[in-house]
Amino acid sequence: MISSRIHNLKPLRWCTSGPFRVVAGRRHYASIPKPPRAKLDENVVNIVEVGPRDGLQNEKGAIIPVDVKIDLINRLVRAGITNVEAGSFVSPKWVPQMAGTAEVLKGISRLPNVHYAVLVPNQKGLDDLLALLDQNPTSPPLTDEVSVFTGATDAFSKANTNCTVAESLDRLRPVTRNALDSGLRVRGYVSVVIVCPFSGRVDYKRVREVAKELIDMGCYEVSLGDTVGQGRPHDIAEMLEEVKKGIPVSKLAFHDTYGTGVANIFSALEHGVRTFDSSVGGLGGCPYSPGATGNVATEDVLYALQESKYHISGSSFGGGTIDLEKISDIGWWISERLGRENVSRVSRAIRARRNREDEKRLRIMTTGFLTQSFVFDPRPSYPLLSVVKRYWKQDSPYFDDLDALTLFFIHGAGFHKEQWEPSIDDLQSILDRKSGTSNVKIREIWTMDAPNHGDAGVLNEHALKLGYQHICTFSYDASSLVAAEELARIIHLFLSGLGTGVDHDFTGHNLVGIGHSMGAACLTLSLGYYPKINFVSIILCEIIIAPGKFMLPLGDLLISGTESKRDIWASKEEAYIFFKSKGSRFGTIAF
Repeated sequence: MISSRIHNLKPLRWCTSGPFRVVAGRRHYASIPKPPRAKLDENVVNIVEVGPRDGLQNEKGAIIPVDVKIDLINRLVRAGITNVEAGSFVSPKWVPQMAGTAEVLKGISRLPNVHYAVLVPNQKGLDDLLALLDQNPTSPPLTDEVSVFTGATDAFSKANTNCTVAESLDRLRPVTRNALDSGLRVRGYVSVVIVCPFSGRVDYKRVREVAKELIDMGCYEVSLGDTVGQGRPHDIAEMLEEVKKGIPVSKLAFHDTYGTGVANIFSALEHGVRTFDSSVGGLGGCPYSPGATGNVATEDVLYALQESKYHISGSSFGGGTIDLEKISDIGWWISERLGRENVSRVSRAIRARRNREDEKRLRIMTTGFLTQSFVFDPRPSYPLLSVVKRYWKQDSPYFDDLDALTLFFIHGAGFHKEQWEPSIDDLQSILDRKSGTSNVKIREIWTMDAPNHGDAGVLNEHALKLGYQHICTFSYDASSLVAAEELARIIHLFLSGLGTGVDHDFTGHNLVGIGHSMGAACLTLSLGYYPKINFVSIILCEIIIAPGKFMLPLGDLLISGTESKRDIWASKEEAYIFFKSKGSRFGTIAF
């Protein structure tokens, strides 16, 4: 969406004595009173993250669970985002993915100085929001900002809200006034400011007129949306020149259908725009605009402005800006959770860079080791292939040593320090410390890719598209826990020699299992399948399950810590109870 942020000359109505104040029978919902506006740095750029609303609203298939939406918003805010679209009070009949917005607002971890805006398309939507705020008088309030929208053409407006632009504006005036009277900030949106999918090129004078109407209603800013993403830098420049004749433009956001979103942002910057809408992972699309495939990716905007004269504003969670690496991780997380492609070019480049770094680090950490790669085929017991690699030293004195250890990594062989995965050197030190000796003997090292990661993901590309992707996706619901068990079985099949492609007998090996993320859960689940093969210890990185005293001879389980603060259980029994409570069909765990 191209969005143009236009400051309203009228001051916002902030309460002056606590979070609520009743005026003329109406309660006010406002954040902490704003200090007097200081002269803003003209090179500070603001980002409005629209992924949780505009990004998710057009997702097809199953309704996205409320807890996923809550998790997405919390992650974004903890990456430095200070203005995020949290949802929409629209009828689920028309936009099913926006169901549960009230529960989202009640469930998010609200942080100070962050705006969690919600879209209210009409008076009914605003009434529902105000009723929710009345029933949940919190400080800070569940939200202090609403958004209203209209289009720049009658054709789009009729397709979207079944009325003309003029009729739409007439409907929005009382909505905006009631929101302002309740102490809420109001932001306006104008869709299809460049091209309308129904009537073609748009008259920029009409864009200016509609935007001014929203400003006159009391909107503190207006977002001008290139909804179908056909705008090019010169189109943006021409549109802004016209809009600036009547109002000061200060914000743009883009739908990146044709790949010109970032270029358009630089065009807007040249015209004084300093606030942009973007969506993590390029999530997005308008359900009423054919061809609108997504927003410009937040990651791409952040990277484009790095080391430029512009500074992207953010919270202390992002070090005073927005953390690109964290946003990239969130983009991959939500894309994989939704089973969709991550369209951010920057996120893809970051992942490729990390993969190269992993490979380089692995080469360094396994200096002196010989390597061999295998394709493990567990069919028909399991539908997906996996790639496994073996590292060992030629003429090692430990091959026949009964005390030597075989390290087994699951869920890729990544060693990202920032993700709390230990290097082989780290593991050597840990194993030395846990065993009480100065030199733990390592016999060999094996790594296994999850079926949707690395080389295995390439091999399984066709099968994953046929519906097996869920097998590789972990979350705290019954279906994903069943999927985790499926991945656990491939570990069992591999170590038990039940498959083809790898001729290696692990019977008699002192196995040390090392699991990351979902792999940690699957590794733990896999223990129950083994009648003959046992791990002498388990190391869980980026913890999902963390029992206390685990297995001899290495004693306590390593708890390496994790930024994501995933659930940690004090014992294997507690972890087992949790899995059973969530619908897992797993049988007796043989520890």
